[in-house]
Amino acid sequence: MRAKKGYSNKAPVRAFKYKRKKKPKNRNYVRGRAREYYVIRKLLKQGAIWVVRSYGSHGPVDITAIFPDHVKLIQVKKNYVSPKERKLLEGFAASFKAQNIKVELWISKNGRFSVQTVSAG
Repeated sequence: MRAKKGYSNKAPVRAFKYKRKKKPKNRNYVRGRAREYYVIRKLLKQGAIWVVRSYGSHGPVDITAIFPDHVKLIQVKKNYVSPKERKLLEGFAASFKAQNIKVELWISKNGRFSVQTVSAG
């Protein structure tokens, strides 16, 4: 007698054990990266020709965007920018004052971004 399709005479194999999806090791990094990718999409919609994200950067610039007539150097933050970081960005903006390079600060609050142009202080 043949076994019905899908059935066999073998002993049941261990039942499938559901594995929970592993949580990312560093949620802050994952969330910050998601914010940066969001900003990159916005910049491309605004007409940027070339956009580069600085991976694992702890410097003053997260994203560099090149437009036909200017360049934007962008730092993406959530909620708060320390006075030390703001002063660093202002010094960075001062070094590019003569060229057509803008330094911007994109701050995310409650899922919405506010864009601040950093000027030499």
